[in-house]
Amino acid sequence: MPLSSDDQERLPRSISARWPLLVRLFHWTSALLLLTTWALIWLHENTSDDTDQLLDWHKACGVLFLVWMIGRIVSRVSTRKSAPPAATGPVWQQRLAHSTHGLLYLLMLAMPITGILMVQLGGHPVNILGWFDLPTIIDADRHLKKIVHELHTELVWTSLWVLTLLHIVAALYHQLIMKDKLINRMK
Repeated sequence: MPLSSDDQERLPRSISARWPLLVRLFHWTSALLLLTTWALIWLHENTSDDTDQLLDWHKACGVLFLVWMIGRIVSRVSTRKSAPPAATGPVWQQRLAHSTHGLLYLLMLAMPITGILMVQLGGHPVNILGWFDLPTIIDADRHLKKIVHELHTELVWTSLWVLTLLHIVAALYHQLIMKDKLINRMK
């Protein structure tokens, strides 16, 4: 339910202001794409996916996620002037929030990029559901593929999960403990 004008007046401006609609759309669609991509690889690894159909869908969602993230970054940069003011709070919290967001963006780019590189280093094209192949940008190299595989499946994946959980915990902290309705900025 939207805040009444009286409620908005009682809140600090930084809490009552909302992100532009395009930013909110990119945020929530990114979350949905990321969850879908993770669910597809989990299903692939935990079911009898003999045809690798779930893996193919995982790769397609990963490529879509990369394209989406590029659009999200362009949107975020272009809407910078209409962004709500930074949330109030201790400087260390503001720095932690800013750093977490920056790392999340970096990891959300790194995840699909390392996935694409991993497939291509294995000597295979990245096929998008039989429609087309992504251009191959790197020659096959089994040793390098193993390193990129570890980056993709261990370092980037784990870091992305941890920072995503930190992001969610921070949002819940603001909503349930601080009761400052900061989460309304992204509704």
